[in-house]
Amino acid sequence: MGVEDIALLKLIEDCPKGCETLIIRVVHLLTERVATPNVELVHRVRELYANKVNDVRVLIPVLSGLTRQEVLNALPRLLKLNQIVVKEVFNRLLGIGADFANQTMAASPTDILVALHTMDPNTCDLKAIVKATSICLTEKDQVWRQKVIWEGFLKCCQRLKPQSLPVLLHLPQQQLVSALEQCPDLRQPLFEYAQSIQEEPMSGITPQLLDVISGKTVDLFIADESGGYITVDQIKKRLKIPPKLV
Repeated sequence: MGVEDIALLKLIEDCPKGCETLIIRVVHLLTERVATPNVELVHRVRELYANKVNDVRVLIPVLSGLTRQEVLNALPRLLKLNQIVVKEVFNRLLGIGADFANQTMAASPTDILVALHTMDPNTCDLKAIVKATSICLTEKDQVWRQKVIWEGFLKCCQRLKPQSLPVLLHLPQQQLVSALEQCPDLRQPLFEYAQSIQEEPMSGITPQLLDVISGKTVDLFIADESGGYITVDQIKKRLKIPPKLV
């Protein structure tokens, strides 16, 4: 039986009294390892939640199929669940982990973080809001490895410029090149900002970095043992190879 099975969809739609927990489990099983849930399934779960099953857990498997406003409306109730479930919810919302990295949410990570900061404490315990915010903020390593978070990060940089420009300069050069290719509107203001601080002590702004920002040259990057990237220049320095021999 699959997600398009008529009898199964009918069972979810009707949800006999006393079968709520079973139905929630069935919906979870039908959406495992699925980036975008079936439209018919999302419709039936939406109707089920609105009319028969007043348990927000039923929405968790189909979060990626809901509208932005539906996700934000459900957020206060989702935060009231136990912390293990809340963690799963945010893994889904932020695209964290192999199971959820390919999901595309109607509500971006930016939307979620803003919603947490503007949430009415009367709709959810303040401690739960703080814990949920902490979950978001602790996911700050290797941001470019999570597609949804990376896209949200770039959107934040676009909307928050020029305040976001110093943050961009902390990206590894490989990811900086990628960011500027995806958001070409950031290139000129970032170049002007980098030039303005070039003479400051410890700025780290080199002529080579300015060339990368301007798009004149793109360095060669090689994956290292940690999964990150190192440049050819960094390899030469590590091996103490004279430039003329390379």
